Amino acid sequence: HGEGHNRVDAVGHGSMVSTLHDCNAVLCYGMGAGAAEALNQSGTQPYLLGKRCTAEDAVVLFLEGKLAPLTQGHCHCHE
Repeated sequence: HGEGHNRVDAVGHGSMVSTLHDCNAVLCYGMGAGAAEALNQSGTQPYLLGKRCTAEDAVVLFLEGKLAPLTQGHCHCHE
């Protein structure tokens, strides 16, 4: 986490967004504001996990509609 970690712009996240171009959703425990904005602008909706869990448990929570859409960054690294 260096300079620019808290930037809100989507600059620098193009590689991640292009890798996920065919995904409708991304399940995450935390994500910075720039990454969240870049995904939202590309049409891929990030969803926030409320706690750490396995990938399988995350998918179950998503399919059950229990995850909140992430519209802003939420980074656990500063908690």
